[in-house]
Amino acid sequence: YERARTSLYEIAEECDRANYPPLTAADCREMTMYHKQEMPGMKSKTVSWFWRDGKSFGDDVNTYTLEAVRIEWFRASARAMRWREEVLLLEAEMRRTQRYYDYQHQVWLERSKAGGKGLVERGTAAY
Repeated sequence: YERARTSLYEIAEECDRANYPPLTAADCREMTMYHKQEMPGMKSKTVSWFWRDGKSFGDDVNTYTLEAVRIEWFRASARAMRWREEVLLLEAEMRRTQRYYDYQHQVWLERSKAGGKGLVERGTAAY
């Protein structure tokens, strides 16, 4: 691939070069189609660019490859949905945390205004 890519780069227009990204060692891994289950840590893996590119297959795509890509796409889609849900949960948690601290701020302001001459009252006001 790299030799063919280098040759294409020599003759290709600038706009065509984006169609041929470099192939790195990280890209060369199997699809997870036949793993027993999604294991911890698999959610951080991404699908290699050539599996996402429909032009990579050419005309001689067999049923196995299409099924493998379809399954990989659904797994990646499920991971993306879980990440979106996690973002929504974290945003809601941050809103609740902010409301709680705003409430506590008001509680301590009221305590500081309560006044008094004892040690506890003066300590509360200072805090």
